[in-house]
Amino acid sequence: MSTYYDVIIIGSGAGGGTLFHALAPTGKRILLLERGSYVPREKANWSTSAVNLEKVVRATPIGSGITSPKQMEGAVLSLGKKIKVESSEANLFEITASYGDGGNSDAANAKIAQAVTQKLIDIFREENLSGNRGEMSTSLAFLDQQIADREKDLAAADQKRLAFEAQNPSLAGGAAADRVSWALAALARDTSL
Repeated sequence: MSTYYDVIIIGSGAGGGTLFHALAPTGKRILLLERGSYVPREKANWSTSAVNLEKVVRATPIGSGITSPKQMEGAVLSLGKKIKVESSEANLFEITASYGDGGNSDAANAKIAQAVTQKLIDIFREENLSGNRGEMSTSLAFLDQQIADREKDLAAADQKRLAFEAQNPSLAGGAAADRVSWALAALARDTSL
């Protein structure tokens, strides 16, 4: 027995996951393929802010002494408490970062806070301008091609149906269900067909 899907989505990243979420309520049969392994259910793995904060830690002097995942988790949690992102209007955000390491001078801490803020701006810009739109465009183009192929298949099947009805006018019409029942019964009686 073959399995039929209306839509097949390859990859559960930003594009595939968004597309799956949008199509799920449509009632379509959807197959989502992912080659990556299961991500453990930990806050650091399921929080988009934690992922972005880890990028900030790695790209700034904050990450210079980090050697273990536990240290990274601690740095991400600590940095999350020192950053504030507020939306004041549509597509306008205010980012505030403070950093205070007793081993650094005020000037060094201010420079780290500035690097943190700049890295957050870079992340926002990258995610909103390039990555998500590119993946979504690719996903939508793939789906448009799948829909066009399916429409061709349906048109070909409709042409075959019309040709069959033209060759067998007695089977066409309102009593088609009765004729199907008759054909199934005939097949059941004569197994040599």
